[in-house]
Amino acid sequence: MTPDVERLLNRLRELGAKVTISNKEGPQCPSFSSTLSLDYRKKILYFTGKCDEDSVGHIIHEAGHILACKKTPDDSHEYEFLGWEMALTIELDLLGDWLHGQMDYTVVNNEDDCTEIGLLSDEELSELIEERIDYARSQGLVVGDRPVAIR
Repeated sequence: MTPDVERLLNRLRELGAKVTISNKEGPQCPSFSSTLSLDYRKKILYFTGKCDEDSVGHIIHEAGHILACKKTPDDSHEYEFLGWEMALTIELDLLGDWLHGQMDYTVVNNEDDCTEIGLLSDEELSELIEERIDYARSQGLVVGDRPVAIR
């Protein structure tokens, strides 16, 4: 496990997630990762400990489901906690690592257009980050510059 992933997992524990390093699978298994699963109800993130270049982004996203979303993963609107993810990555100086794992994540580019986050210009990405973190603040997901757990 890399030092950045260890630091991230420790921060998630501080926020109230139960992080378990094991091959056990939780009830919710994301289709994009064989190293992660979660139990939304119990706030458990299961991680095998095997890291690749996308691990930071995937871990943060799944943690968003259990800490920053009041709806189950099947019923959630992931765009609503995107700012929480961004605030966490900025707090931990992991924005570049997070972006690497989110390059194909579809975002609203303007009212009529959606695009993948990896196709945004630097200016568009900065605007998106500011807008999503401001939204997260308005929802109580970020206080000041720090992400918080709402469940």
